[in-house]
Amino acid sequence: MGFKYKDDIVSLECPEDRAFIEVWHEVQEGFGVRIMRRNSRNGKIKRTYLARYKKLDKEGIVADRKEAIGLVSEMGFDDAKKAAYALYQASTGARKSGAEVRTLKAAYDDYLAVRKGLIAPDTVSGYDTRMQLVQDWLDMPLTDVTETMLTDRYMRISRDEGHLRTAKMLLAVLHAVYAREVRARRCPHNPVAFVTSEHKIYEKPRSREARFVKEREMPIFWQSIHTRLHPCARDFLLVMLFTGFRESLAGGLTWDNYDFNTRTYRVQAQVRGNKKKETFYFPIPEYIAENVFQKRAAEQRMKYSGNLGKWIIESYKRRGQPYKDARGSFRAILTDTHIDLSDHDLRDTFATIARRVLRDTLLVSRLLTHNLNASDYDQMSTTTDYIGIEDDEFRSAVERVSAEILRAATAAKQPEAA
Repeated sequence: MGFKYKDDIVSLECPEDRAFIEVWHEVQEGFGVRIMRRNSRNGKIKRTYLARYKKLDKEGIVADRKEAIGLVSEMGFDDAKKAAYALYQASTGARKSGAEVRTLKAAYDDYLAVRKGLIAPDTVSGYDTRMQLVQDWLDMPLTDVTETMLTDRYMRISRDEGHLRTAKMLLAVLHAVYAREVRARRCPHNPVAFVTSEHKIYEKPRSREARFVKEREMPIFWQSIHTRLHPCARDFLLVMLFTGFRESLAGGLTWDNYDFNTRTYRVQAQVRGNKKKETFYFPIPEYIAENVFQKRAAEQRMKYSGNLGKWIIESYKRRGQPYKDARGSFRAILTDTHIDLSDHDLRDTFATIARRVLRDTLLVSRLLTHNLNASDYDQMSTTTDYIGIEDDEFRSAVERVSAEILRAATAAKQPEAA
C-alpha cells in the first residue's frame, strides 16, 4: 500500500481489495488522508488529519464521508494511516452486514413499476418474454450474475439457437434494469455493460437502404393485395400505403377518433406510433374513406345491431381486437410477386411518391408526421416554427399523393376487391 504526497494532501492508493473495487467500480475510486489547516481562536494554525472515504449505508445510498482523525501535533502520520484504513474497513464491513442485495426479479419488478404508464402493454409483454430466457437467474442476487454468465447466455441464444435479435433485446432489458439499480446505489456495477460493449449491441447500424414499391411494381403489388389477401389485411395495407402511417398507428385506429363529416382522423398524443407526442388531425384520403372506412362501418353496423365496434379494422380471428400484424401478408406478397417488403417499406413508398409529386421536403415531413423539433431538423427547426400549413393545403397534398398511387396502381386493370 503506497502513499503519495502533493502539497498538503496525502492520498492512499486503492488497495487490491475486491469488495472495495466492486463498490466503487462505477463511482470514484480512491481513499485517502488529508491534512487540513485551520486557524484557532488564539491565531495559531492547527493542522488536522482528515480521513476522506465513501460509505455505503444500509439503504444502499453512497455518502462522501470526511472525518477528523486527530491533530498533526498529537499523532504521527503512520498512526493517521492506520486510523484512516480502519475507517475504510469499517465502511466495507457495514456494506457486508447491511441489507442483502436485491434479486434480479425484485429489481425487474421495480423497474416496471416505475415505468408504468410510459411503456405500452405489448412492450411489457415483450420484456416478460425476454426475461423468461433467464428464468433460472430471477431469484439470484444481482451481484451473483457475472459477465461470464451473461456472455454464455448471449452466445447460446444468438449463435447456437440462431436468435440474434432476441439475444440483443434480452441484454437491452437487463442493461436497463441494472443501470437503474446502479444509479440508485443498490448495486455496485452493471455487468451487462461489459457484454454490450464487447458485442456492440448498441452500435448504430448502417443506414437502412430505403425499399419501396417502385412504379413498375405497383400494378402487380396492387393486384396481389386485392386478390391474395384477406379483406382485413388488404385494408390494413391500403391504410398504411395511402397515409404513410406506421404499423403500430394503423393497427390502433378507433372510430372515436374519426370524423365522418370532415374525413379527418385525430391522432392522440399518447398512442403508439405517434412519435410527435402531440395530438394532431390527419385528413384521410377520399379513396380510403370510401373504400375502407365507410365499408367497414357498414359491416360493423350489421354485425353489432346498428352500432360500431371500437376498432376501424377489426381482426377477423379475434373478435373485438384490432388487426395489427401484417407479417403474414408480406410473406404472401413475396411468394406471389417476389416483392420483398415490410410495413416500413409502405411508409417509404408513400414518402417517395409524396416527394415526387409535391417537391417540398418540409411538406412531406409534415405528411409523415415527423417530429420537426428532433435533432435531424435542428438546422431548420426555427424556420418550421414560423411556417404553418392550412387544412386545405394539407388535404390537397394528401389527395395528390393518393391520386398518384391510384394512377400507378391502375396502369393495369384494377382487380375486383376480394
